[in-house]
Amino acid sequence: MTLKVAIAQMNSTVGDFSGNRAKIVEFARRAAMQGADIVLTPELSLSGYPPEDLLLRPAFYALTALAFDALKADLSDLKGVHVVVGHPIMRGQEKFNAASVIVDGKVLGTYCKHDLRHSN
Repeated sequence: MTLKVAIAQMNSTVGDFSGNRAKIVEFARRAAMQGADIVLTPELSLSGYPPEDLLLRPAFYALTALAFDALKADLSDLKGVHVVVGHPIMRGQEKFNAASVIVDGKVLGTYCKHDLRHSN
């Protein structure tokens, strides 16, 4: 069995959720047309990188969640294509830099970085 992986080399703009979402969808569709099974997007591709102090604002996470829900709907017609999307999430009071796998418009799984501190 052959597995085709596409890497979406894209520049996201911090806070431009609709623009970043459109880029992710465009890359995913193009990759799917070329036979990709998995599409990998960069770290925090949905929100833009680096969001810096915006990560201190709960409203930023709320906007990210809305954009993420819209992205799932946008990708629902790419049957069987797994799109890995980087995005920040908030669970309770905890904040994470995450990567979620979207397939058929549903989240298959989410991985959160465990330790974001710098070590010397």
